[in-house]
Order: sequence, then structure tokens, then C-alpha cells
Amino acid sequence: MIWIERSLQGQIIVTYLGQVFGFLIGMTAIISGVLTAYNGSQWAGGFIGGGGVIGLVSVFVLGLKKAS
Repeated sequence: MIWIERSLQGQIIVTYLGQVFGFLIGMTAIISGVLTAYNGSQWAGGFIGGGGVIGLVSVFVLGLKKAS
């Protein structure tokens, strides 16, 4: 039964790390988009911020559909 506990512990860690890195990537995209828009390139900032968030959402949604 120890191998089951270790397997679950590993899955929990991988899930947690995925959420943390996803959050960091999302925040980086949003902050980069805001800074780009603030410095005069609103269209580019919108594409950078929006594209990053849309990309992350699609990865998580498609990942959930494949897992189930």
C-alpha cells in the first residue's frame, strides 16, 4: 500500500506545480500585455495579454477533456 500513497503524493505534487506554473505564465502574459498597452501599443498589448490567457485556458480545457 505504500506505493499507492507515493503515487498519489506524486500526482498531487504534479498537479500543484502545474497550477503554480500556469498562474505564473498567465500573470506574466497579463502584465506584459498591460505594460505594452501602457507604453502606446494597445493592439499589441491586447494580443499579448489576451493571447496568453486564451492559450492557457485552451490548454487546461483540452487537458481536462482528454483526461476524462
